[in-house]
Amino acid sequence: MVLQSMVYLSDQMNLIYGIGIMIRSGSKKTNTVISLSDQCIYFMQRSGFTNFGYNHLKTYEEKIQRFKELGADYLIINDTTLLKDEGIRKFTQYKIGQYKNVVIFKL
Repeated sequence: MVLQSMVYLSDQMNLIYGIGIMIRSGSKKTNTVISLSDQCIYFMQRSGFTNFGYNHLKTYEEKIQRFKELGADYLIINDTTLLKDEGIRKFTQYKIGQYKNVVIFKL
């Protein structure tokens, strides 16, 4: 069980690292990202925002809007069920890429 968990985590880190490479190829190092469904911005080698510390904002729409006001450039979704949320869909007009189950949008 522990080995399975470690393999899964390694796969997820490689996926996130690959997303970071994809973002870097089309943006400046100073561009920031929003990742609502995980805390792995570190592995993308990007600055940005996650859900952590923003519990006072109740909806994804509020969070994304606030992060955008703070300078976020990209929205990264790695749980496609989140795309059913109407508040998130407002920020998904400009899809710039997809890698496996991860979708990237320009804000």
